[in-house]
Amino acid sequence: MRRLICFVLPVAIVASIFFTARSLTGQIAPDSKEILYLSPARLVSDSAGTKLYIAQYEGKKIDVFEVKSKKITKSIALDASVNDLCISADDNTLYVTTGQSDGCVCIIDTATGHILKRIKVGYSPIAPALSADGKTLYVCNRFNDNVDFVDLINNKVKASVPVEREPYASVLSKDGRWLFVANHLPRRPAAPAADDDGMDFTVEACVSVIDTQTAKEVKRIDLPDGAVDLRGLDISPDGKFVYVTHILARYNVPTSQLERGWIDTNALSAINVADQKLYKTVLLDDVQLGAANPYKVKCSDDGKYIAVTISGTHEIHVIDRLAMHAKLDTVVKDDQGEIADPLNYLPYMQGLRKRVNLEGNGPRGLALIGNVAYATQYFSDSLALVDLQTYKTEEIPLGPDKPVTQIRKGERLFHDANLCYQKWLSCASCHPDVRTDGINWDLMNDGASNPKNAKSLVLAHATPPSMITGIRASAEVAVRAGLKYIQFSQRPEEDAQAIDAFLISLKPLPSPYLVNGQLSEAAKRGKLVFEKAYCIKCHDGQYHTNMKKYDLHTTYGVDLGVPLDTPTLSEVWRTAPYLHDGAATSIMDVLTKFNPEDKHGKTSHLTEQELKDLAAYVLSL
Repeated sequence: MRRLICFVLPVAIVASIFFTARSLTGQIAPDSKEILYLSPARLVSDSAGTKLYIAQYEGKKIDVFEVKSKKITKSIALDASVNDLCISADDNTLYVTTGQSDGCVCIIDTATGHILKRIKVGYSPIAPALSADGKTLYVCNRFNDNVDFVDLINNKVKASVPVEREPYASVLSKDGRWLFVANHLPRRPAAPAADDDGMDFTVEACVSVIDTQTAKEVKRIDLPDGAVDLRGLDISPDGKFVYVTHILARYNVPTSQLERGWIDTNALSAINVADQKLYKTVLLDDVQLGAANPYKVKCSDDGKYIAVTISGTHEIHVIDRLAMHAKLDTVVKDDQGEIADPLNYLPYMQGLRKRVNLEGNGPRGLALIGNVAYATQYFSDSLALVDLQTYKTEEIPLGPDKPVTQIRKGERLFHDANLCYQKWLSCASCHPDVRTDGINWDLMNDGASNPKNAKSLVLAHATPPSMITGIRASAEVAVRAGLKYIQFSQRPEEDAQAIDAFLISLKPLPSPYLVNGQLSEAAKRGKLVFEKAYCIKCHDGQYHTNMKKYDLHTTYGVDLGVPLDTPTLSEVWRTAPYLHDGAATSIMDVLTKFNPEDKHGKTSHLTEQELKDLAAYVLSL
């Protein structure tokens, strides 16, 4: 069992942490569809550093920001959510990825703002990267688990390369041969099977390496055990290192305290481009102050700095890149005279980086122009500027002030680590995008040494009870317990009510297994098998659950014989791994390997085709 050095402290005191960001201090407005936020997510600069193109995710537009005047001079309206963008080497063309199940690339003339062409790609396209010759655009299709090679001469997808789970960020090597892709979540099961001692078991997301000449994934670079929520990726100016931001889930111990990263730490990993191996991982936290939810990472053109947006604590970290690598290349000892592992030694980065507090809320996108960092602030509809040398900051509104609705307040609080004791994590740390991180956690709410797989919170309020064993009577109870026992915080009741409102407002996304929004032929057959196998007995109704508990004979150890809550099957395509302990990687495993007694569906006598059809139906819900 590995833990952080200098780790043993008393159990965390219950602390009252009060949110102070200016954007939540005003009166809460009634929820209204008429209040539309911009939610700036990504941005990119032109080659001269004179303009920034800002992707307004909910605003459904690209704003053109003049760096010198610090003003928006033009807006380019789009008809879908704006996920990400990149720009051509000659600055004449923007490539903008939009939409969800209707994902496409919009090719935009920067001079006129006109959309020249739309190219259909996959589900929730993100992280476009342009080849040096401008002929190929690489697009990560997050919920198809693949990367499209878009032929920009013929305006069509010429290849799709399968990768790991939810490709979220990408960067090309300097010679254009390799495309590095950060996969958001781990695909492997969250726990060993009951008869496995699990001594060598690890759970981590990886970085895929794609050969752009052959259009094949050639390598998967595993990050350290517990690495999840990969968000940012960038390459050093000399082309030697790729940097990736992520959380390090310390899931091997019960969530009994927070001090010194007991539950979560937040990290930056460096990958050696030459041998395509993980080089080192450093922690972005301080000994008694977390840096929750690192997002984007960028290197300065001169190679001196690395900047990282920290979305949970509303900061930009400015790292002395050269000094960091010099230290990583030498043997460093801790206060006890032992060799200090940067992966586990919180003081390691002291003196190597500056934490710069921002005025806004939720920094995500990041661009560097000279020695100035520009960050989009998702929840305050603003742009942050940070001088990398003096650390002076400035905040520029990107639109008029708007009232904060109850739902918007709840969304902010869900992602805000300022609520948490020592700011180690936010609700979004274990529930990225309000779903699951694919990891087991021992939450102590139903005993010790019986970790459970993290659940999606979509429809949680509509399908009580909460938690896998139904230990919480409702999601309302679970929200308040999470603030108190996971974040070790006492919050005003209105904060919990706002988080409730946000969670209740969420709707499941359509499945990528649908065909033109409808069940495939296999799924139509599977719907009949769903009834034949009596799956519908427990998974019925609007939410595909009868909200009852059953002993499925899948529990073991201290949980042996404990009945489990019947989960909703809505959006189950997105929430692997499955079962209470995350032991099943796929729905097919749930129906076969982990159902020997036909306790969750009479599946043992189904044909292979019927099983495939049944899985196709379930994954379409």
